[in-house]
Amino acid sequence: MPMVKQSSSSRLPTVVWFKVKIKSRDAKGNEVIASTTLWVSSEQYVSWRQQNSNRIDLIADKKNYTVGETAEILIASPFQGTAEALVTVERGSVLKVEHVTLTSNSLIYKIPITEDFAPNVYVSVMLVKGVDVNNPVAAFRAGLVQLAVDNKQKEIQIDVTPDKAQAGPGDTVNYTVKTTDYAGKPIQAEVGCWADGFGFALDC
Repeated sequence: MPMVKQSSSSRLPTVVWFKVKIKSRDAKGNEVIASTTLWVSSEQYVSWRQQNSNRIDLIADKKNYTVGETAEILIASPFQGTAEALVTVERGSVLKVEHVTLTSNSLIYKIPITEDFAPNVYVSVMLVKGVDVNNPVAAFRAGLVQLAVDNKQKEIQIDVTPDKAQAGPGDTVNYTVKTTDYAGKPIQAEVGCWADGFGFALDC
C-alpha cells in the first residue's frame, strides 16, 4: 500500500495543550489511528498548568537532537508581567549560563546543539518574580528538562586489516589497526587486542 502524505493547517486559539488525532482506513477497511500532542504559546498571558510545588514545565520541541540543530525550550511561567530567569545547560559541569528577562509568561528559549552536549544535557531554569500589582508576594519556580543528543560524532570507527588472507600453523600474521572519526579522518585512540580461540600467541 503506497504511503500518502497530506498536510493541513488551522488557526489555533490561545490554549495551553492540544492532542491531535488522525483517523484513516487501510485497503481492507481497518481503522488506523495516530495521534500527537503539541503545546501552544503566546505573548498574551497563558494559564499554564499549576503544580502543587515550586516546579514549572520546560517543554522541548523534540525528543532527540543532532549536533548543529537548535533546540527550542518553552518556559511556562506562572507569573504575570516581567520575571527574571537564570538558565543553565549542564552535563557533569555547567556548560552555559545565561540571565534572561521574561516579558510574558511564555518564552521560547533557543539553544544551539554543540558536540560537547552529546549524549545528553540538562537544561535548568530558576525563575524569580518580585512584588508587583499582580504578585503581592515574591516567589520563585524551578524547572528541568533533559535533551538527548546523537553521539555519532563521538563514535570511533575501527578497521583491522591482516597482512595475509590465509595463514597456517606457525605463521605470524600482522594486523594494521586504523581508527577514524565519524567523518573518516584518522584520530589517535587507545585500543585493546584479544584473540578468540586456542593456540594463539598475541602480541599487541
